[in-house]
Amino acid sequence: MKGANFNVFSEDFYHKQNLISVLNYFFVYFIIAGACFIKIPQLRKIITKKTAVGLSFMSIYLEIFVATSLIVFSIYEKINFILYVDVILINVQNLILVFFMWKYHKIYSKSVQILKVCFYISFILFTLYVLPKKLVPLLGLSSAPLSCFSKLPQIYLNHKNKNTGNLSLLTYTFILCGNLARIFIILFNIKNQIYLINCGLVSFLNCTILFQIVYYWKNTTKILMQADKIKKK
Repeated sequence: MKGANFNVFSEDFYHKQNLISVLNYFFVYFIIAGACFIKIPQLRKIITKKTAVGLSFMSIYLEIFVATSLIVFSIYEKINFILYVDVILINVQNLILVFFMWKYHKIYSKSVQILKVCFYISFILFTLYVLPKKLVPLLGLSSAPLSCFSKLPQIYLNHKNKNTGNLSLLTYTFILCGNLARIFIILFNIKNQIYLINCGLVSFLNCTILFQIVYYWKNTTKILMQADKIKKK
């Protein structure tokens, strides 16, 4: 990352390029700080309600696959670690999210769960140690369409159910803010079109999900209250 002068009493501080650099540092550390707990509201909601109703398994799986691909791509491209550490933090939280989704939904047997975990570990090892270097750019290129596709099952599920279940408004607000900040960081630091296209499209789709949460808010609240009453009986 480009250096910045943080001395507000210095004339250099107020130069346009330096102000952009300061803003860049702010966004980078803002994203990292936010990434530490961005999925916590969603996890808390699932653990409290003991249900993951309204969440799309396919969306979460694809998010994990895309994040892993971007992490490996960043390692190969020798991109500054601080510029993708947030992707690692969010991916870890998504893996924890999957654990609780499996725990409360129980749609997979233990053997199927173990098989899925083994497949994921195999994918990581393959991309890190077996994938030819000439094919590494495909990890970045495939992440853009897959990032978009990962949001579509959730958007469709929300539209189909006319409610957003246990989706967290706070989590998706944080995600969208992080997406917008990341666009600035990519333009300033990386200038990688693959990263930029990916982030721009994902920002739009996350905005769509956030809109659905607000739009279906009354119906979602009504349905969740009915579900709570049934549980108490």
